[in-house]
Amino acid sequence: MVSYDSPIEFQLYREVLMNAWTLADDRQVVEMRTAGIPSKVIARRLGRSAVSISGRLSLLGVTLTQDWTLSEDAVIWNRYGKAPVRTWLDQLPGRTEGSVHARAHRLGMARPHRAWGE
Repeated sequence: MVSYDSPIEFQLYREVLMNAWTLADDRQVVEMRTAGIPSKVIARRLGRSAVSISGRLSLLGVTLTQDWTLSEDAVIWNRYGKAPVRTWLDQLPGRTEGSVHARAHRLGMARPHRAWGE
């Protein structure tokens, strides 16, 4: 038998059990997220936090990032380090400046040196 040192400890344990994820919850959260519904909206619908939704999706292996295409890689190879990313980011729809820097790093390209004030 489990014993609790305080009523608060019991309450926390009870809340964890009451909010345990079920297979139906998993199915629902995956369906909503793959349909493009933001985690904040899913959280409200399921009565959970957005952090809880993101964590569960991660545990379930659900990612919504798109693989990089050869044409996107070509844009990076041709432009990275020659002009600020923000000036040609429109050629990579759906990508952020941070994701471009990360992809360039993965491609073995050094991050361009930025002068102070840039």
